[in-house]
Amino acid sequence: MSKTIAWTNEAKTNLRAIDQPTALRILHALARLLAIGEGDVKRLQDIEPPEFRLRVGDYRVRYDDLGDTLQISNSRPARSASSTKSTPPSTKPTSAASPTSSRK
Repeated sequence: MSKTIAWTNEAKTNLRAIDQPTALRILHALARLLAIGEGDVKRLQDIEPPEFRLRVGDYRVRYDDLGDTLQISNSRPARSASSTKSTPPSTKPTSAASPTSSRK
């Protein structure tokens, strides 16, 4: 039994906003993933139920593997895809303003 692809409305909107050659690369990468199970796939950590991302050049396609269906939830450039993940506040202490040198 082969898998099918289901797209969320957000994922469809994002794919339509991408230039055509890049969108076609994403579609070909998804087809390859379905056909032979190959692609730059990573399971995202600390997300339940498990979610995956497929890397296609500068783009990341996030999806859920529902057994017989891949539910595509998003396709964005790498920078904005990673910014959707919540990041903990910085624990790096802020330094006080350095004293200015005295003027002569």
